[in-house]
Amino acid sequence: MKNSIILTLALAAASFAQGPAPSITEITTYLTLSATQVNQLQDIQTKERTATQTAATSIQTKQQTLQTALQKGGSSAATLGQMLQDIEVLRKQITDAQTAANTAALLVLSPDQKTKLKALDAASQLAPDIHEAMFLNLLTPPANAAGPGNGPGTGRGPFSGPRPQFRNSGPPPPPM
Repeated sequence: MKNSIILTLALAAASFAQGPAPSITEITTYLTLSATQVNQLQDIQTKERTATQTAATSIQTKQQTLQTALQKGGSSAATLGQMLQDIEVLRKQITDAQTAANTAALLVLSPDQKTKLKALDAASQLAPDIHEAMFLNLLTPPANAAGPGNGPGTGRGPFSGPRPQFRNSGPPPPPM
């Protein structure tokens, strides 16, 4: 649930460093967020991004160094183990920053908004089922769904287009 809340609030806040900011009109309306709350959420996200960018860059560098050391060979187990340990420490820093951002973001919301958010989180748990049902043409994608080929009459079916990721990550279910 915590990750879903972080994701939901991330949509309500500023965009990631890459790409344009997503529209937050729907979530702002759904939660009845004030301009002040949106600004607070954006500030929280900016602080989180700043706190995690350095660690993420360090992780990437350390993983490349570890990969190089493994390919070359000759590094001691202690050296390789230390590299792995350093990466895990950085990952924990990122997780801690995300947890702190989630806690701060939730403090911005009123009790009524938190209740609405819980309902939204519960609905988000159905996303994989909904996507699979759309894939099997059991549900029609909403008219405003992003991406080419969405909507009625587009020929999307079980044998056209890329196959979705199923939650069990095993083979897709047999055809009906």
